[in-house]
Amino acid sequence: MRNLAATATACSADADGSYTGCTVAVLQAPPYDFVGTDGVTCTGGTIDADSWGATCRHGLLPVGQSASFSTGRYWRCQLHSHGDAHGR
Repeated sequence: MRNLAATATACSADADGSYTGCTVAVLQAPPYDFVGTDGVTCTGGTIDADSWGATCRHGLLPVGQSASFSTGRYWRCQLHSHGDAHGR
């Protein structure tokens, strides 16, 4: 997640500060060539001129657990878990 967010920042810098067009698919292609961790699936969230977000989930996590990151005027990083404190 951290590396994907850093790649989105590089994409934004190339676009004069705009995140527009910095989708996960674009970040995986040249010139950014983002390659995630085996078993982790990332999907884009809110992506516009002023903000970027994505959610990543490792396939071995219990159902309902994931990590998300968003940036813009305010940034936020969250771990999501449905169930009790142990993800059950």
